[in-house]
Amino acid sequence: MRDIKQIKLTTGEELVCDVLELIEDEYAEAMVVTNCLTILCQEDRKREIRWYTFRPFMLHQDADQQLVINTQNIVCLTKPAKGVLDYFNTYLDNFRKIKKEEEDFVRENMDITFSDDDSDLNNLIRFPGTKPDRVH
Repeated sequence: MRDIKQIKLTTGEELVCDVLELIEDEYAEAMVVTNCLTILCQEDRKREIRWYTFRPFMLHQDADQQLVINTQNIVCLTKPAKGVLDYFNTYLDNFRKIKKEEEDFVRENMDITFSDDDSDLNNLIRFPGTKPDRVH
């Protein structure tokens, strides 16, 4: 059973994540989490609307990467509202789908990309853009 929590940090950031484990020892207390996403609030004051989005808490980390959060940095912790939980699960499902598609693409094109025979220009991949003469 997943233990999904919404966390407010001392920095003001709000997170939604799966709590895997609480670690307590003589030196510190910490929380091991995964699928850790920051809640971002955005506003359009002219149209008087506000919306929320998720972003990975740590850049260049997969959403399912395990992270350790020092519990001294937590102001409060609660169970997220149903709407937040639904959006959290949708975000993670989409993340996993996109990640699988990227992995499949790389696997399917690995032989083309890393061919030992550089004498044939057919092993180069052309990227669309303003400079079609560039190859990678």
